[in-house]
Amino acid sequence: MDKKNGEERDFPSVENDSCKKMSSLIASKWRSLCMFTKVMLVLSSLSVILFLIAVFLHDILATVISLGLFVLIIFSFLVHKKVVLIDKTWTKYLFLMSIVLLSCLDILYIFGRETNDKDVHVLSEEQKIAIPVSPDECLVMKYDELNEQFIGAGFEKIDLVPVYALDLSEIEKRNNVDSVSINGNTAFVKDQLARRDEIIEIRYLDLKRVDIPISYSDAKSVSQEEIISLFQNAGFVDFETEEIEDLDPDTTTEDFITEVTVNGSANFTEADSAGVDSKIKVTSHLPYRKYDVKVHIAFSTNIFFNKYGVEIIHDGSVIRTLSHGEDADLELRLREGKNTLTFKKKGYTSPERAIEFTVCGDVEAKYKLTCNEDSIQVDLKEYVDYGVAGEDEAIVPASASSFVFENYLSVQKQLEEAGFTNISTSILYDIYWGITSEGSVASVSIDGTTDYPRGKVYKKNAPIVITYHMREEDDPNKPVKNSESESMAESTEQRQEIDYSSSEKLKENLKVENEVINVDNSETFAKMMEMTDQTDTETIKKYVAVLMNKSIEFEGEVAMVMQHETYKTRFDICLANTDDKGRVYGPLFGFTNVSYYDMHVTGSDSVAQSMRFHIEAKVVGYNEEGNYVELKPISLKYLP
Repeated sequence: MDKKNGEERDFPSVENDSCKKMSSLIASKWRSLCMFTKVMLVLSSLSVILFLIAVFLHDILATVISLGLFVLIIFSFLVHKKVVLIDKTWTKYLFLMSIVLLSCLDILYIFGRETNDKDVHVLSEEQKIAIPVSPDECLVMKYDELNEQFIGAGFEKIDLVPVYALDLSEIEKRNNVDSVSINGNTAFVKDQLARRDEIIEIRYLDLKRVDIPISYSDAKSVSQEEIISLFQNAGFVDFETEEIEDLDPDTTTEDFITEVTVNGSANFTEADSAGVDSKIKVTSHLPYRKYDVKVHIAFSTNIFFNKYGVEIIHDGSVIRTLSHGEDADLELRLREGKNTLTFKKKGYTSPERAIEFTVCGDVEAKYKLTCNEDSIQVDLKEYVDYGVAGEDEAIVPASASSFVFENYLSVQKQLEEAGFTNISTSILYDIYWGITSEGSVASVSIDGTTDYPRGKVYKKNAPIVITYHMREEDDPNKPVKNSESESMAESTEQRQEIDYSSSEKLKENLKVENEVINVDNSETFAKMMEMTDQTDTETIKKYVAVLMNKSIEFEGEVAMVMQHETYKTRFDICLANTDDKGRVYGPLFGFTNVSYYDMHVTGSDSVAQSMRFHIEAKVVGYNEEGNYVELKPISLKYLP
């Protein structure tokens, strides 16, 4: 205030002057703008305000419209300022009209949104649906049944929430409804009307979950027993175990690899949990067995034609290529079980020949290889599998023919080392001129047979008789004939032991010595084959005594085929001499413990009941238990 001259005056405020100047400046600037620019500034301010409101309302569509509006304003302004050159001047006014229209639509959408949201929830009674159950009814139902009822009523948003609260002893309560809420409200009434988009939450009971004690990756190096113990201690109760031999022992250093799944899934860690009744499957992957297999290939040489080489293939790979006539010794490491070797013409797809064999242990095998124009022939000569013998069985270390002329003590040692326990010897005092070595083996019978290959399996206690040669003069039982009369008496007595059958004399002694006996060359054999009473064992025994160790031949029918003990490829076969009406003449005959190959069958690839054969065999005894003449087969020729 100014009090000079006794008057009070107000001095103008500096702040008021500044505001007035600023207002004046803005007004001046605004007046200087053209009408188009003024409109653009107003619309720009409006677009910014609409953008902020849209963001606040979380409305994506309104936000996008506001941003588009703002971009369009800037573009129109650039056209007005001729930053963006467009030939037609009226174009900017078209943009201006579009901006005004878009702004109005945005305003209507934003400010009409709240009203519309409220109106959408104001539904008529006809537009609502009825709640199908009461809370009490829910609690006595299974959750899936209740879920179907709400879906059937028309509700669209249903959440199923498990409640892990049951012990294993309460498993009968599993899947029972624990509670139901509609938009968080558990107090509702049956048939009460509600919107179909109400959120229905159904909580149901389930078994308690426990932590998984080990991750899938860590379990690989843990034994199957330890894995089961870990899961049992954690509370799991349902287990399944499996062992698979699928690891190659020649390439893996692991003794095992363990694979664990929980309810069929291998995607779990120690941070996960599962129900106590979850299926825990523990699979142990173990190395499979492999054995050394030595195979000798004897390649027969063709003189003129088909002189091609052969590729030997195993498991899809060529393991050896043989030049024509080249023998080979293969040393393989093969997996236990069935294996296949394929022999193929070198450089061609055919001819080829595949042979299958089963490996149970270390193997030594010999094959003969022959090339033909349209085929390759591979014949098995010897096959020894040292793993096929059971605990009470042993493998013959050599074929029957290989033992002949060996020293009997050496043969006995080989058999004992192979595991045989029931070995005896028999001496033939038949060396007259000293050509045959003393103690050399004449034959070795195993379980009654003197024809067997190397590698054949017998019981360890199978009776083995080693028959060997010694000098005649060393026979301690060699008779001393004092006179011609004593010699004749002894000869007569011996003949009497074999020449009588029942109460009748045989009409003739056996005259055939070095040929096969049949009904045409031996009256004794002919009479035996005319018998009609197969129960007359005394008579049959007399004939057998005459025919012992002789070869006979006749046409007969297979009366019966049975497996020998528990063997699948060895049989006991009953034979009979029958006429065309099925009547049996002569005694019953039988082969004991023979294979198909032992019988040397021709004309047929099997021996079955009712088939007829021309039979050639050696008489080796009489089986009193079965009442049949026991034969050793020489050959069987099929008679169609």
